Amino acid sequence: MVSINTSVEALLLEEKKYTVKGYSFYDDLSPKKLTNEKIAQYLLDRFYICPVCNKIQRGWALYEEKVDGIVLRKFFFTCKHYVTSLVGLQVVDMEYKDMFVIWLRIETSTEIQLIQRSDSILQPFMQYLQQIFTGVPSGATSISLISISGITDVSGSAASGYTTLGGGGGQGNSSVGIIVGTGNAANSLSTYALQTPIANGTAAGQLQYGTTGTNLTTSGSTVTVLVTRSFTNSSGGTITIAEVGTYINNAGAEFTFAFSRDVLATAISLANGASTTIYYNLQLTIS
Repeated sequence: MVSINTSVEALLLEEKKYTVKGYSFYDDLSPKKLTNEKIAQYLLDRFYICPVCNKIQRGWALYEEKVDGIVLRKFFFTCKHYVTSLVGLQVVDMEYKDMFVIWLRIETSTEIQLIQRSDSILQPFMQYLQQIFTGVPSGATSISLISISGITDVSGSAASGYTTLGGGGGQGNSSVGIIVGTGNAANSLSTYALQTPIANGTAAGQLQYGTTGTNLTTSGSTVTVLVTRSFTNSSGGTITIAEVGTYINNAGAEFTFAFSRDVLATAISLANGASTTIYYNLQLTIS
């Protein structure tokens, strides 16, 4: 995940161990000085017994909010329950490791607000992949065009024709790149776009979209593509971001497809005059 400047804060744990199936939770956190990012990574990589529904769950998101100078944390699980303290959380003796994983981070005024695993690739992108492997490029001399048919675009229409896609949204372009919205409906096989996208601008309910940035790095056997975009609220009022996604389209913008969409574990309220930066980390680990 992207490295950021964050203070190292003490993590308060009771002086005892929590052991499930031979695995000690306390031992892993015994240094008591972990950055927020390490806590989130720890939660997202392991399974836990949820203290609310008493079922095995995997840590899903870390949300932070600063109130009167105090950082309040919520740790969300797949079951949508959450805890505000790590004390007493039982760890199951197994880890969850993926070859390919996407991380979503939202950062406001240099502070982490949300770290969330992104299980969000949508069906239209899978349709596009299927047609890439069955299609034949055209005879174009500069770029290879693929003939597509019936892929659902963000308008809900079945797009057909020749296309090649890109996802780099420029300044003020709210039709491609990282897109934000206010909807909170869960994803399904029929999801093809953000539920309620936020338009670019300075009018009520609008955000100013920055330029999409990308970077590729390797570390050991892991290669990471980082995609970032900043958003500024000059609308005159507070705007709530509840969903984040990525759109890709072709050179003429005849077709736009949603690659991913994430409903946030908890919505982000962006005050007038404030900015936020959204990071998507796409990581591939070869093992």
